[in-house]
Amino acid sequence: MAAVCLLGLLAAAPRPAAGQTRPARTRPASRPVSTRPTTRRTSWPTTWPETWPATGPSTRPSTRPSTRPDEPDPDEQTLRELGVEPTADAIFKYLREMHPTEKQTRRAAELIADFSSPQWRVREDATAELIKMPCLPTELLHKAAESEDLEVRARAEEVLSRREADQVRLLMSAFRLIEKRRFPGSAKVVLETIPLCRGAYLLRAAENALRAAAGADDLPRLRKAMKSEDVRVRAAGMMALAAVLGGKAAGELRPMLQDEEHSVRLAAAVALAELEDRQSLAALVKLLNSEQIAVRSRAATVLRALTGRSFRYTAYGDEKDRQKAVAAWSDWLKAEGGTAELKLPLNLGASGRGDLAGGMLIATGYRNQIIELDASGKQVWSHQVRGVWTAEKLPDGSILAAGYSENKLLVIDRAGKRTWEYGCNAISAQPLANGNFLVADYNGRRAFEITRNKQIVWSHQTNANCIHVQRLDNGNTVLSAGNDVVEVTPKGKTVWKHAAQTMVYGFHRLDNGNTLMALLGTNQVVEVTPRGKSVWQYGINNPADVHRLPNGNTLITGNVEMVEVTPAGKVVWKRGGNNYGSVRK
Repeated sequence: MAAVCLLGLLAAAPRPAAGQTRPARTRPASRPVSTRPTTRRTSWPTTWPETWPATGPSTRPSTRPSTRPDEPDPDEQTLRELGVEPTADAIFKYLREMHPTEKQTRRAAELIADFSSPQWRVREDATAELIKMPCLPTELLHKAAESEDLEVRARAEEVLSRREADQVRLLMSAFRLIEKRRFPGSAKVVLETIPLCRGAYLLRAAENALRAAAGADDLPRLRKAMKSEDVRVRAAGMMALAAVLGGKAAGELRPMLQDEEHSVRLAAAVALAELEDRQSLAALVKLLNSEQIAVRSRAATVLRALTGRSFRYTAYGDEKDRQKAVAAWSDWLKAEGGTAELKLPLNLGASGRGDLAGGMLIATGYRNQIIELDASGKQVWSHQVRGVWTAEKLPDGSILAAGYSENKLLVIDRAGKRTWEYGCNAISAQPLANGNFLVADYNGRRAFEITRNKQIVWSHQTNANCIHVQRLDNGNTVLSAGNDVVEVTPKGKTVWKHAAQTMVYGFHRLDNGNTLMALLGTNQVVEVTPRGKSVWQYGINNPADVHRLPNGNTLITGNVEMVEVTPAGKVVWKRGGNNYGSVRK
């Protein structure tokens, strides 16, 4: 049963604001002002939306960028802030104590039952005790949060909100530190913790830690994990085995291609693909017909990353089109599957961004210019685009630009030639791993995905001007429109929604499930949990775009300046010369 533990820290306060006194509000040029109600609310699904199995973004331990020499590790800072020393002993102790005892579980159930007591004091005392419990069985609370009794539901949500935000931050930092430090003995503790991880982002962090830290001494434990009844443990053990043994693991991985769980088959196929085992190709093609949309979407992404081909397969397209693409894949497999060059290591993820090689790509908004800087800060490329709010580098070095004032989405090559364009009121766009583009069509009030052949394969209408979009690894899309940030499934079902007190322009959904938002009207950037709790904020005049970097710093674009700030709010880079826009690094 999932649990939340405090280790003596009963309630950590949110991070303080990092900005100074905010300048007076100014409105962006040619931008309508929202008249939507300013009531703040966050709606959260009673069950987790379909998520991409975390086993598969990579089978190799990632190398995380180090922090600046003069700054402490942000994960160490987070752990200390939440009451856990960044040492192996302290982290292991915390993870072990996440498992609630039978006594704790019984007591939690009794307290939750008190939520429906006719006496207010009993309800209050029960809530307070649950908040302070050293180890909290959260599954019981999630069930209570679905109650038809409004009092029970509200109190369960309050306890979860108070406890889970810090819990997720702590776990993410603990797993990342294990990944970086590779503490001896980590594998056992991480494997025991995986069943308690709620959400794909936590599972991915746990798997990265396990793959990095596992060694030859852990092989018996990993093989046992591969036989676990828990699908997540089974897949994680297999991925770690591949990391430890390399090509010698292939014989043990191939039987996993027949696992009853498609997510485990997928993880096995990805691991084998990284080992250049061509049996992975047939397994991946077969998974294109999986009933689980997240599985077939990821299988398609892996195939494209491996081969550079797509055959216009869209995981959420209609059955007829999908089968046509699967048939093309099958034909390719017979003709070229045994000899085709495989592109390794795999570059996976929902994003299809190219490598900036330590440099920066700057869209200057109404200054009408895109500028690329190399790692030394030298300008190496530029191009004029009117009202360019976002620019993204593509894998071939070209630039995808959202020319808001030109009413065009553009692809521009290194010579400055516009090699592709599509007419729409694009204000932001994201290149996808399948080669398509995800677009926010501002005045069209829609988000849509378009192929290089200019075929729209997915779209979603919004109730206000659509400003920003992001495709998640699970196939869902997050978009901002007016005051709302919404996550929708490929079929358009809303599974998460947050309404701010002002218009939300740029945002960035983070690996920990939180969402960074640029609140234009209140001159703030905020990071909110899935339940709407603010855990970080920074003040800047008219923020239009935000992007969290792997080292924990945040890139923020305001109406007249761009900054990079640390989690503590220290400015480490600053540049002017823009009028809205965005920056990528």
